Amino acid sequence: MAKKQTMELQTPRIWVWLALTLSFSSAYDIIPGRPVDHTKSICSSWGNFHYKTFDGVIYQFPGTCNYNLASHCGDSYHEFSVHIQRAIEDGDPVIHQIFMQIKDVTIELKRDAAKVNGQIFVTPYFNYGVFINKKDGYTKVHTKIGLTLTWNQEDSVMLEVDSKYQNKMCGLCGDYNGAPVSNEFYLNDMPLNPIQFGNMQNINDPTITCTNVDESQQMNVSSCGQYYSVCKSYLTQNAFSSCQDLLDVSDYVMACMLDVCSCSSADVSCLCSTLTEYSRQCTHAGGIPQNWRTDDLCPKQCPGNMVYKESGSPCISSCSHHEVSGLCEEHNIDGCFCPDGTVWDDHNNAGCISISECHCKYQEKFYAPGSKILNDCEECSCNAGKWTCTHGVCPKVCSIEGGAHFKTFDGKPYKFHGNCYYLLSKANHGGTHNIVAEMTPCNAYSRETCLKNIQFYTDDNENVLSIRADGSVLLNDLKISLPHVTGSFSVIQPTESNIFVKTKFGLQMQIYLLPLMQLYITMDNTDNNTFEGLCGNFNYKEGDDFITSAGIEESTASAFANTWKIQPTCQDSVEVLIDPCSFSMETKIYAEKWCSMLRDSESPFWKCHFAVDPSEYFKRCEYDTCSCSHSEACMCATLSSYARACAAKGIILWDWKKGICDKEIPSCPDSQIYLYNITTCQPTCRSLALEEKECDSEFTPVDGCGCPDGMYLNEKDSCVPKSQCSCYHQGMYLRPNEVFYRMDERCSCHEGKLNCDSFINDTCSNGKVFLDCKKEKRSHMSRHRSCRTLNIGPMGTGCISGCVCPDGLLDDGHGGCVVESSCPCSYNNKVFAHGSRLIEECKSCTCESGLWSCIQTPCYGTCTIYGSGHYITFDKKFYDFDGSCEFVVAQDYCGDSASNGTFRIITENIPCGTTGVTCSKSIKIYLGNTELKLTNSHMEKKFGEFETEVGYKVREVGLYLAIRTSSDISLIWDKKTSLLIRLPSSYQGKVCGLCGNYDDNANNDFLTSQSIQASNAMPFGNSWKRSNDCPDANSIPQPCLAAPHRRSWAEKKCDIITNNVFARCHSKVDPKPFYDACVNDVCSCDTGGDCECFCTAVAAYAQLCAKADVCIHWRTPEICPIFCDYYNTNENECMWHYFACGPEDRSIHHITKYCHSPSVTHLEGCYPTCPTERPYYDEINKSCVSHCSCIINNITYSIGQQIPNPEPCQIWHTKHTKQLQMQYRRLEHHWRKNYSNNFHNYKDALDNFSNDLSFAAEGTQHLQQQPIQQQSTPQNVPVITMEKHICQGQATNERASFTGEEITRNKILGKCYKVVCDGNCGEIPATEFPCESTTTPTTPTTPTKTTTKTTTPSSTTISTISTTTPCVPHTSWQIFSCTKAVCNGNGELQIVQKSCTPPPEINCANKMKPIAVPDDDSCCWHWECPCVCSGWGDSHYLTFDGTYYSYQGRCTYVLVEEIVKTIDNFGIYLDNSDCGHKTGITCPRKLTVRHNTREILISPKTSTPSSLETHVNGNLVLLPYTKYGVTIYQSGVYLVIEIPELQTNVTYNGLTFSIMMPYGKFYKNTHGQCGTCTNNQADDLMMANGKVTTSAVAMADSFMVHNPDKPRCNSIPPVHHNTCKSAVCDLIMGPVFQNCHAFHSPEPFYQACLLDSCNKASSNNECSSLQHYASVCGDRGVCIQWRSHAPSCPFTCPSNKVYDACGPALPITCQTR
Repeated sequence: MAKKQTMELQTPRIWVWLALTLSFSSAYDIIPGRPVDHTKSICSSWGNFHYKTFDGVIYQFPGTCNYNLASHCGDSYHEFSVHIQRAIEDGDPVIHQIFMQIKDVTIELKRDAAKVNGQIFVTPYFNYGVFINKKDGYTKVHTKIGLTLTWNQEDSVMLEVDSKYQNKMCGLCGDYNGAPVSNEFYLNDMPLNPIQFGNMQNINDPTITCTNVDESQQMNVSSCGQYYSVCKSYLTQNAFSSCQDLLDVSDYVMACMLDVCSCSSADVSCLCSTLTEYSRQCTHAGGIPQNWRTDDLCPKQCPGNMVYKESGSPCISSCSHHEVSGLCEEHNIDGCFCPDGTVWDDHNNAGCISISECHCKYQEKFYAPGSKILNDCEECSCNAGKWTCTHGVCPKVCSIEGGAHFKTFDGKPYKFHGNCYYLLSKANHGGTHNIVAEMTPCNAYSRETCLKNIQFYTDDNENVLSIRADGSVLLNDLKISLPHVTGSFSVIQPTESNIFVKTKFGLQMQIYLLPLMQLYITMDNTDNNTFEGLCGNFNYKEGDDFITSAGIEESTASAFANTWKIQPTCQDSVEVLIDPCSFSMETKIYAEKWCSMLRDSESPFWKCHFAVDPSEYFKRCEYDTCSCSHSEACMCATLSSYARACAAKGIILWDWKKGICDKEIPSCPDSQIYLYNITTCQPTCRSLALEEKECDSEFTPVDGCGCPDGMYLNEKDSCVPKSQCSCYHQGMYLRPNEVFYRMDERCSCHEGKLNCDSFINDTCSNGKVFLDCKKEKRSHMSRHRSCRTLNIGPMGTGCISGCVCPDGLLDDGHGGCVVESSCPCSYNNKVFAHGSRLIEECKSCTCESGLWSCIQTPCYGTCTIYGSGHYITFDKKFYDFDGSCEFVVAQDYCGDSASNGTFRIITENIPCGTTGVTCSKSIKIYLGNTELKLTNSHMEKKFGEFETEVGYKVREVGLYLAIRTSSDISLIWDKKTSLLIRLPSSYQGKVCGLCGNYDDNANNDFLTSQSIQASNAMPFGNSWKRSNDCPDANSIPQPCLAAPHRRSWAEKKCDIITNNVFARCHSKVDPKPFYDACVNDVCSCDTGGDCECFCTAVAAYAQLCAKADVCIHWRTPEICPIFCDYYNTNENECMWHYFACGPEDRSIHHITKYCHSPSVTHLEGCYPTCPTERPYYDEINKSCVSHCSCIINNITYSIGQQIPNPEPCQIWHTKHTKQLQMQYRRLEHHWRKNYSNNFHNYKDALDNFSNDLSFAAEGTQHLQQQPIQQQSTPQNVPVITMEKHICQGQATNERASFTGEEITRNKILGKCYKVVCDGNCGEIPATEFPCESTTTPTTPTTPTKTTTKTTTPSSTTISTISTTTPCVPHTSWQIFSCTKAVCNGNGELQIVQKSCTPPPEINCANKMKPIAVPDDDSCCWHWECPCVCSGWGDSHYLTFDGTYYSYQGRCTYVLVEEIVKTIDNFGIYLDNSDCGHKTGITCPRKLTVRHNTREILISPKTSTPSSLETHVNGNLVLLPYTKYGVTIYQSGVYLVIEIPELQTNVTYNGLTFSIMMPYGKFYKNTHGQCGTCTNNQADDLMMANGKVTTSAVAMADSFMVHNPDKPRCNSIPPVHHNTCKSAVCDLIMGPVFQNCHAFHSPEPFYQACLLDSCNKASSNNECSSLQHYASVCGDRGVCIQWRSHAPSCPFTCPSNKVYDACGPALPITCQTR
């Protein structure tokens, strides 16, 4: 039931679609994950030159040359190659060298050394997407291209490859095509023995001399027969009991015999290599081998207290990673493991210890359990490897550095180039201070901003302390000397360049004067006061610091800061998005050289890196150095800021200025002389200014540095003549003859004095008056106010001439004057009139007299990850971290709830190029025990058979894949590097990971997995890696430094983010971090995909703009085009179009409605535009329709169809309606609880209850964008309506009866019956019970025949009898098989007797024998034709109704699906593939049956179809199998699937299938390649769109199913068959099958056999037609012994079985006895 809306709040459109129901997985294909048995993807070599190919062939090749073990050979571009060379050491073969080529990376592995690209490396090693590690005696090489190599550093190597390389391999490991000997052991149809095959893989290596193996060395196992029993006994011992059904032990017995034969020692050690390999392969196949080793048989020793296991998880829990085994995707291995209850001590390498003994890590140091440390203001104690911290309150700092770089008390950094007086900080209530700052351009160019003046208002604004950039300090406009002490504050100057202000209420200000004025305000907020101004609200939450003076939160710094200007006549400042380094290449080079010292590991700043991250300071240094006219001063100012930050952390950077900022070291300039008789102030250039009069008096002489007579001291302490004096103005120095503009004045500097010419127009409009500052007092207290500065009181900030509003009126912000009560509000640089409403994400605001009044609503938290490791946490913290491991992004396995988590999201970066920067992501989502893996633009799903499946839904939306879970967690993935995670507010403070802790405070987002705050992104990010085996990330990649030639190109491309294309979004979403990320990512794509990196980076910014309701159409045919025409497969209809912000962004197109999910907003991509006559888009069928069907519980119902309803008194229908009709359900226990005492009968209660409960059909709900109003459903949208039925017989004397309650009992014809309420609305059946003596007897009267109805083939007789006890109306019960007692509506008891006449047998269109089916009353019966569909051989088909056709499609197809879905997830599908004979003919390969939650897949183990295996939901199962209403067993050569609930039987043997379904259940409700099941061949060729065609090929083509393994699968042109003769086929028409001709026509089987014979030269595929015809005959009771007449169709049975042409369908087994 849709929730009622109580306020006119607009839900942000980006999440509307997620809040509604998405289509199930049918809208997006989900492929199963890696199966339990993955031996088919593994090649191995071990011991005495044994090899196992990917396709399962085990052979011996004793070569010692350099051989191609496995290489990617299927395409023109080769991803990898692996070479191997063996040697003989001490008489035993060992692997001497393994050489790997992974793209352009070479890896050389030897027993004594290992190299990458010719360089020796240290493990663990990660680079170029290659991870190499040594552990437990194994060297493991894992690559991101789907190749993993494991070497035991002795005689065994294993290679595992991804399934994408199938049929694309070559080498000793074979071609990986699923056929053991189809290609690799043949050369031009000539068979090869293992020696010949192995010699062909010899690699020509000029560095070694080697010859081919002599073919005569091929060992014959027959000469080793004496060792058969020994080897078999060892390989079949109890430790391998779980392996027997998974592996063919005979191959390993042969290998073992060869080992013992050639072993020089002839003892049990000769068995070790093959026994070990068998154990490993058993593990890969899904078995769990037990410990078979003993002290005498292949013993293994483990260090310390570790124990050896044959099969254990390689993901070992450790002190740093407690629980990793649950996330482990690697297969089990043999090796040494920690005992249960212990973890590996990876901190001290002390072996296996209990978790309670684990140390804790902080800043690269380890602390014993119980240790305590102080981390800022947190006191933390070590407990079981994790920190437990108590959160204290620290004084916080608000700073202005470099003139334009701000950081609030809560830590929010931003950049603002101001030009006015601004309120920095003020307490709202009971305030003790106001702090105001003046900011102006440093020169005539606006790129450089300087802090000029600090004003501190205290003592209720009675005292004003001013500190200017030149170092002068004024109190109430009078200059004071320092130190100065008052009752409320003190001012001291410890050095010439530092001034400190300290107050009695705990506030401190530190002002740096050189090289630039910088401010640091320090205070705490233990009283929880509310602050405002540029320093933020100081509530310890960074995210809401941009609260304006009008009380609303802005998105950008300029929009926020402009509201805190003191003088209303100042012009608003705008965002500066241009990179200042782009103006001068010389300045850029200078900035990069000197600023890079911040990150240099050999600079004096290096020792502070662990405490203060230099990244932001480096960016600021480059920005300021390029902005400033005095580059060195600004550069040194940033370096001093970093040095101060380090000092605040207790780290002193000694001598940091030497060699860097030498000019800042105080000393007497060369131009000065040392004087002893200075009695007046040193004559300075500044003293020439008219307003400077402080040096008129004399004082006692002092010594010091001074200038000769006639010279003046300038701001650089240099002595210059008067003509070279700079001019001082309001803390700013101007060079001689420099010109600048101030408001409406032009000023120039001449001999130390500032001369200004005014060109002010004193004519004002819109009722304003002119203010002339020359007529105002110097200490000007502004009385002119603005609607934008209502919350800021009058302050003496100086006067600026201009037009102002008359007294009593306020400036409205856009040129007019209004009274205060009519003041408009501003937001996002727009003006909103008084009374206007503004609806934003998570809030609804009303403008009330210039101030915003807002109502906050619960928010969803959003974390964004994009590009090369760019993160925006749930609390909106931006940072970069680019690691190469798998990392936990978000989870609720945190803190005290670590054991009760419900979800975990893990990402892994896939690098590209040589820079190591990420090009794509692999994402794993754990929902309970279900794992979803997003990789390579598709989704895989894995879960165990006994595990709980967590609810989720998935859908493709434009360019994105969207997933929503039942717990309201949502993910949006662009199928590349961008991932957006949304959590409901219920998860606030309960999550952790790289996305932060979601507590509205970005300052504590760097909480490590050890539960302690990190100082920067590196230790924080590394702590969240999934496995401690993976190496830590040491730095953020700097691709533009590694490839400087790409930087200018990257900046040019990424300029689109900061230029006019996205100008409308700049005020909503800060473009600067996205521009920087774009440049970084575009620099990284150095090996192709340049545009893809660029497009992904820009799309990330465009996506957030769309979320902020700013749609940017940025793509063009030249810039990142999207070609939606690819999806327009119909040449006559252009349906698919691109929309930049989702399907609602349609100004000229008809808006398409969606059948099964609501329209999706904001996500760009290709969307359908349906015509007006078919306005609805059916996502499941991917077509435009005139009206939609209904989906209830994943079952589709057409318009007008009655819907099965479990509720007894309701009937549901789907129909068209103009008004949304709501439905109700009767819940008996709820009704009993809430209504039974208030109503006298069931009908009244049911009517009332129906008004309380309502629900809409899926696909008909709508949420409104604007204030929510009642909306009706469009004309053709299907809704569910319900007819209510009252069960009169369920109540007696107006009293309701409930389910299970006895209503009455009676005795009829000597038998006793009782009527019990069953909750149904129809006739209530009576049940018989033993009569007792107390039962009221029934007095029958003479039966009176009242009515007789006789029909053909049955007749009915109804007799009415009298009873002493009234019967219950509308009840009935069966007396005999054809005799029924019925109590009619009048309470009369009637006996209904029915007689039957056998109906005539009908003829079936498919020539099958009809089946007698009992009627519903079990009295009479009728004939039905069985629906039997079959297929065999070269894709020959017989439909349900007997139509034969041949079709050679190579795709996956629907054999059977329901037209109207009445069964949950039912369907049968067939995958056809090339038969492998190079004839272009196809054969069936895989058969899939879906029913409810089960998916059954029968597929060949190899390319040979005679060997089949069965998977249920991706897991290999052993037969017979019975579970979840499905039975699977083997019957002769067939595998049989039975679904008793559906009375359906499916058989398959790899070449032949048969499907038998009941006619009554599926009549007129099937379609697919099997036809329609109507007993009428006229509609057998009905296509998927419902139209009947005459072309079987067209019909079969229409049922093609999208298969991710065959992405470009298309229909093929019809094959023109030859006409030929075959002796084998003639058997069908001859006497062998003659006894069956009368039961089923042989013609279709004969024609199919001839086609197979003609098109399959030299093959026996024609045998399948005979086999299938014999099977059909057997079903009719005719046994055909045909194989003895067809020697070309042999069938070999195992040694313990015999062949039977007509054996039992269900053989007796130990499990079925």
